[in-house]
Amino acid sequence: WYSVEATVFNDMAPPPLDQQEAALTKLRAELSQEVDQQLRQGGDEGLTTPFLRRWLVARKWDVAAAAKGIIAHAKWSVEFKPTGCVPLEKIESDLNHQKFFIQGVAPPKPISATETGPTYTSTKRPLGLGIATRHIVSKDPEQVRRFAVWCLDATIEYGNQHIPEWDGKIDLIFNLHDMGFKNVDYHAMPAIFDTLQNHYVERLGKLYICHAPSIFWAMWKMISPFLDPVTKLKIRFPTSKDIDQEIGYLHHLLPPELGGSAVSRPLDETWRELMANKAAGPVFEDGAGSSAVIADARAQQ
Repeated sequence: WYSVEATVFNDMAPPPLDQQEAALTKLRAELSQEVDQQLRQGGDEGLTTPFLRRWLVARKWDVAAAAKGIIAHAKWSVEFKPTGCVPLEKIESDLNHQKFFIQGVAPPKPISATETGPTYTSTKRPLGLGIATRHIVSKDPEQVRRFAVWCLDATIEYGNQHIPEWDGKIDLIFNLHDMGFKNVDYHAMPAIFDTLQNHYVERLGKLYICHAPSIFWAMWKMISPFLDPVTKLKIRFPTSKDIDQEIGYLHHLLPPELGGSAVSRPLDETWRELMANKAAGPVFEDGAGSSAVIADARAQQ
């Protein structure tokens, strides 16, 4: 079909359409109704075409590997989130630290100028922001995974509610400025990337790790060999010299410490609004988003 090398240099280079359809049909046949039920109980969308396609892309269109991964993920999901999401009371201390925010909808990034105007990468995506200096290391190594899963679910739901015809991916910024030894968590980065690669596959658009200090690079040296090559290509490390070039186009969504003008809203407030919107019914007439109030979503565009 297509090689890892082709995926590394162009993860938008799928096999021919007839082979894609054949792979989707074969993958569906490999998965039972029980798997679909487990996924939905754990808060996933179930065995939809976009869900199956993400797994096929993540597993290089290897149907057997995708089926194995989905079955394992479904079992994990229903055990980790039996009610569909991580309960707020299990992440209350993390929320109190105010260390992650959903900043809004990131516009496509301009990459070059032509006679007819600029060209852009990707599409609109929800933007999450993490602040390393507010992270307090927990004695429970699984606590960071619980909070990461909750943040991913919240950011994905934000995308579902605010972006029609969304590609399903999220962009993240981790601000490591002034990060010290008290913030160093050797469980955090492995847990986050394991969660992304084995449970939230093809959900990461771009990850910008800003102002990374020397203590970060020791962790990165240990973790990076285990990352998928495609995942590595999605990660950027802006410094003070090139941060404007990398994420300056997000000025209206960035906090002042990253050169922007945005005011971050507490994440629990955003979550409650998202859940209220979800309970109110479908958002987009064409079914692009999963839930929200139409008027609210359109007001954000």
